[in-house]
Amino acid sequence: MEKLELEIIDYTHDGLGLGRDQNKVVFLDEGVIGDKVIYETLKEKKSFKRGRVLEIKKPSVFRHPSPCPYFENCGGCSFLNVGEKVINNWKEKRIEKILSSLADDTTKKGKLIKENSLYYRNNIQLKVQNGQLGYYSKKTNKLVKIEKCLLAKKEINEIITLLIKQDLRGLKNIYIRQNYKNDIMLILEGEKISNKIIASICEKVISLYEKKNNEFKLIYGKSYLEEKIGEIKFKLGPGSFFQINHQVMNKIYELAIEKLDLKKEDKLLDLYCGIGTMTLIGAQKCKEALGIEYVEEAVCLARENAEENKIENTSFIAGKVEDLLNKIKDFNKVLVDPPRKGMDRKVIEKLLDLQPEKIVYVSCNVDTQKRDLEILKEKYKISYIQAADMFPMTPHVECIALIQRVKS
Repeated sequence: MEKLELEIIDYTHDGLGLGRDQNKVVFLDEGVIGDKVIYETLKEKKSFKRGRVLEIKKPSVFRHPSPCPYFENCGGCSFLNVGEKVINNWKEKRIEKILSSLADDTTKKGKLIKENSLYYRNNIQLKVQNGQLGYYSKKTNKLVKIEKCLLAKKEINEIITLLIKQDLRGLKNIYIRQNYKNDIMLILEGEKISNKIIASICEKVISLYEKKNNEFKLIYGKSYLEEKIGEIKFKLGPGSFFQINHQVMNKIYELAIEKLDLKKEDKLLDLYCGIGTMTLIGAQKCKEALGIEYVEEAVCLARENAEENKIENTSFIAGKVEDLLNKIKDFNKVLVDPPRKGMDRKVIEKLLDLQPEKIVYVSCNVDTQKRDLEILKEKYKISYIQAADMFPMTPHVECIALIQRVKS
């Protein structure tokens, strides 16, 4: 196989090295922007090649040793071997590049929302194989044993230290979630959970669940974990979605509500509302707020959260957004925070019919966000965009976009 040389000039969407060889884009299996590498071609098509790096001939000035002993093999993160400024700039430019065709000279752009790059995750999923604990290696199901994770909160690492001393045979996944008070919810998934593990861990957690066949059984402690955003408290169940980066989440939600510019007479519609986080925050500033969410457990918790916080101008409906939106009328401000696949086409068409004044679209996948915004531009324009580093040291980036109805 012929050995070739090139310089890595960019990253792919999943954080791998990208370069050019004559007129072809070359997708590599690793690398840092600025690296000069020797590679071999694994696959070649008319307009691109896929290759494997054989040698880093000249390391990039942005490259530095990773502080994580598992980095070379672990699939948990991508950028622990490169300077933060480079990655921050790449994430901002990625958002701008993808959405550039939809923006114009009047579109305002905020700076990347950024907080701690290490010890930020309040929720992790660990794999168990043959009683050993760790993460999968990059793009495989081979376990990389770990004793610590530099992305996880320190209190979560204390639980990891405790778990690796136990006989974990019979388990396949372990989920560790931490709240703002540093309380821990632990979920053990597998065919067999030993009483010894339960006894050793109970004093360290506030909630312990067994998960089997996608069903949760409370073994010890509280049935929920309490979270807090501002002055609003939220109950989280074992299957509840909640952002993994508390500091950045707070800033995203604050920005989203700010950009909607809610008034006392406004009616807010929150699509894909989860446990009602943004619904309840927004409800404090407007006449009425309605949240729609597919997961029934989340809707039950959203209603409980509204009641616990004495926020009475909210309601929640369980079901698919695309099925329920036809029954909705007269909401002039909308929040959408869909899963990675984006919004269903029916949802977008209904929003075009509803014609709310403003829509804030929060997305964890800017590619599907762009697809949806392309359709909405029939009646809307992008007024503001801002990237948020919800997942430092990984290629993932959130995007907040404010779109406003264009006057006829």
